[in-house]
Amino acid sequence: MKICYHGTDLIEKESSDMEEISAFRQHLESLRPADWEMLPDFPLYMDQVLSYMERQTIRLDESDALTASMVNNYTKNALVPRAEGKKYNREHLAYLTFICILKQVMSSRDMDLLRLQNSGLTARAEASRIAEEQIRIARHDLRHKLLAVAALLEKDDKEAALRYIGVLATGYNVVDLQAARKRGIVVTNIPAYSTESVAQMVFAHILNISQRAGHYAEEVHTGVWSRQADFCYWNTPLLELAGKRLGIVGLGHTGQAVARIALGFGMQVCACTSKLAGQLPPGVEKAVSVEELFSSCDIVSLHCPLTPDTAEMVNEFRLSRMKKGAILINTARGGLVNEADLAKALKEGCLLGAGLDVLSTEPPRPDNPLLGIPNCYITPHIAWATREARIRLMRQAVENLKAWKSGKTINNVIK
Repeated sequence: MKICYHGTDLIEKESSDMEEISAFRQHLESLRPADWEMLPDFPLYMDQVLSYMERQTIRLDESDALTASMVNNYTKNALVPRAEGKKYNREHLAYLTFICILKQVMSSRDMDLLRLQNSGLTARAEASRIAEEQIRIARHDLRHKLLAVAALLEKDDKEAALRYIGVLATGYNVVDLQAARKRGIVVTNIPAYSTESVAQMVFAHILNISQRAGHYAEEVHTGVWSRQADFCYWNTPLLELAGKRLGIVGLGHTGQAVARIALGFGMQVCACTSKLAGQLPPGVEKAVSVEELFSSCDIVSLHCPLTPDTAEMVNEFRLSRMKKGAILINTARGGLVNEADLAKALKEGCLLGAGLDVLSTEPPRPDNPLLGIPNCYITPHIAWATREARIRLMRQAVENLKAWKSGKTINNVIK
């Protein structure tokens, strides 16, 4: 454009500039993206999407045209939802419009930051949606199961009435035993099918907290070890189990299996149990009381049933009596632990860590106080679920039913 400083030429130039600006403004207004209501509300294939976006976006440079590879990259980077069977809808068009507009004013680095933020939000939203759907289905199923059981319980017809409940677990607190006894219903359980599997999980948690193998494997994978000056590297306490004192609360089948493994590690073992001292396995001493066990042991492992007497037995009082740097393991029942009190003890550094395979509510609610605490290691109630244990469970369930049908009931929990 010619630059002039003489009066007439300057006036002509200013007039020409205003005309160009006005024309450019009208051009931009003609390219204004369509509103949401105006976007096509029917499926489009890729070539149709690209053709539509030619009219939908403002391009200051002809090289800015949207291409199929760009759409695929946006999808791969979670900026745009995936196509539904190679078909795109108005939601996809809205995302693409937004991205094409942002590209005019944002750097590639800014777009990457947006991608990361959007990816995280999308993942959290999807996880929340899946969890809500699972809860809805579970509630629906449970409601119908309860209604069916209630209907059977109330039937006067002796032939149609419920006569047998086979619990596919060792614990049977899910059944109202008083109501079953009143109606003459037999209730059986599956004792000791997962003893070795649960004991194995106890030491999986103990070793995880004492050795942190998973943590250090991740440190190696992410290159932390490679950046060290020395041949070895650690940034957490590492504990030797030999000589440590393990307290077991409840010395049934699982408690005894845990004791055997602990003795193999060279640990000292004491147990809080109703058994007499002379009835305990070799190498296991009887604790004077629960309080004495909590205060004297380096590791406490719970293996007792959940009853009104044991509910929240692990509370602020008993946690405060534990050694600083002690470890709590629970593979029994979540209700044995006051979770708010345990969360407080872990956050304040009173305990080295807690290994839990059970919680008071399963699956846990998002506001469970133990979620997100770094030194609280939670597995999703899988101690019992090895393949071998599940095979034993189903075989015993069949045997329980056969025995009841033959009039020789076994594993009846109603005394």
